[in-house]
Amino acid sequence: MARKLKSDRILFTATLLLVCLSVVMVYSASAPVALQRYGQASFFVIRQVMWAALGLPMLWFLMKVDYRTYREPVFIWCCLGLATLALVAVLFSAPVNSARRWFGMAGIGVQPSEFAKLAAIIFIAAILERRMHRIDEVTYSLLPIVRNTVTGIRGVDPNVREAGVAMGFTPRQLLWHVELPLAMPTIVAGIRIATVVGIGLATIAAAIGGGGLGTLIFRGVAMVDNRLILAGALPAAALALLADVVLTVVERRLTRSMRDER
Repeated sequence: MARKLKSDRILFTATLLLVCLSVVMVYSASAPVALQRYGQASFFVIRQVMWAALGLPMLWFLMKVDYRTYREPVFIWCCLGLATLALVAVLFSAPVNSARRWFGMAGIGVQPSEFAKLAAIIFIAAILERRMHRIDEVTYSLLPIVRNTVTGIRGVDPNVREAGVAMGFTPRQLLWHVELPLAMPTIVAGIRIATVVGIGLATIAAAIGGGGLGTLIFRGVAMVDNRLILAGALPAAALALLADVVLTVVERRLTRSMRDER
């Protein structure tokens, strides 16, 4: 069995309080509608309480399961397979309010997207845990840069390209003197996104032993210490904002200089 942490009781208590709060909010939001339609103000809140009563024992049961079970490939692929089958099966179900998002199972309405979310979380967590030694590689930040570069170049007005060709530009000259300058704002925007996302990923990498400022955040959450949380969150947020501001200035200067050259 996995070692129990002091934070487990805190997380369980917080979850229990959130469930109780959700019951109160459901009653507050639905009482007038339930009274008008069904003549009973507690019509919806009774069902909410029933689902909460079913969910809490399941929560207690899952807390007894060793979390390492969720790392097993058999469990992960079974979850993904079942979620995929459910998402396909709902397409052949009877429409509800002109939409096929639910299907009945033993008299209970089931929404496959909720199971797909859990399967995706487990799968992504397993991928990150297995690749924690590569979490700081630059290649993971290349996708938004490449995507924005291609989008920016393809977004150049065809009439501008034709004018460049008519002036005798070679494909290389057309790329460097026409397409790239016009696509520069979009390209730098991709670099900005990659930089900010990289800082965010470096922060949450502490969840899988990656270290960094995220260590202070997760330690503060476990100890319920707001000072530790802020000590990690504020520098990370300031670093992301600073990087975004610097790259914004670079983008404006590059755009202005290329415009002056033309």
